[in-house]
Amino acid sequence: MKNEITEKINKTGRTGKIIAQIMKWISLVCACIILACTFVVGVFLPADAIKFNGTAQGRISYDGDAELTIAEDMQDININYKGAELKINFEESPEQAGDNIKNLDITATAEKFTMKQFKSKMLFLLTGAFLILSALFVISIFAVRLCRVLEECYSPFEEDVLTAIKKLGYSFLPFGLVYIVFFGFSALAILVTVFVVILLMYIFRYGAELQQEADDTV
Repeated sequence: MKNEITEKINKTGRTGKIIAQIMKWISLVCACIILACTFVVGVFLPADAIKFNGTAQGRISYDGDAELTIAEDMQDININYKGAELKINFEESPEQAGDNIKNLDITATAEKFTMKQFKSKMLFLLTGAFLILSALFVISIFAVRLCRVLEECYSPFEEDVLTAIKKLGYSFLPFGLVYIVFFGFSALAILVTVFVVILLMYIFRYGAELQQEADDTV
């Protein structure tokens, strides 16, 4: 007969299993989409099709009733890569193109910027996104396994539960390492979080051993 706390653990396991399953399939689908985009950029995007060194201007006219909003962080886009610099500015023009027609001016300024550099940057970012999503997929797999064990366990200190927690803790390592490689030490907090999870895993296991010793003594 299971006590009230064990039944709550079982219910938490069932709920967590559903959430982890959803996370698993979302990360898998997104990883496949990113992989397809990486293939398209790598194979079909010509490396030297565009060489841009100078300034280009354009204008978009749109209906004033349309709600067109540009986020502040998107008004000025700066891309710097291997000595090349590309700046893109979006600014609403005070000039009226006609009745209730508004203009959006676009200015692009570049120095030594080529499609090859843009392609390299895109491949780097897409590869990073794919690896991060793949790491999330691995984490979700072990999360599902842990939740399945919790769903049927009689005690959170059972060996199957401890093993599942251990594997889940270690599954966070690839995610933390990939994040550091692609986002630098600014993402160091992610790696610290991973080590905290592993530390808690060992603390929990130690508590389980003390509980087992107490049960054996009784």
